[in-house]
Amino acid sequence: MHTGEHPLFTCYAESDDGIHWRKLELGLHEFKGSKAKNNVIPHGKMGKVNPDGGHPAVFKDENPNAPADAKYKTVVRSNSPKGLLALKDADLYSIKFE
Repeated sequence: MHTGEHPLFTCYAESDDGIHWRKLELGLHEFKGSKAKNNVIPHGKMGKVNPDGGHPAVFKDENPNAPADAKYKTVVRSNSPKGLLALKDADLYSIKFE
């Protein structure tokens, strides 16, 4: 839910039962002065791209021939360059732009 307090982010959490969740401190992106967060895709600049971190489509690639560093795929809209960005990663939080 967008409250207007801050831009939307994509965050990572783990659960064994889908009810109780653990939020890891990944240290990837600063928010409110701290990197002790679970943000994986911020809203704003990441290198040469400017993703909208609040609206990803994430899925696991079940292809047995998929490279280990591309086990998970994400599509996210981008403000710059305009359009959609394709991302890949091995563990859902080591995002790499393609």
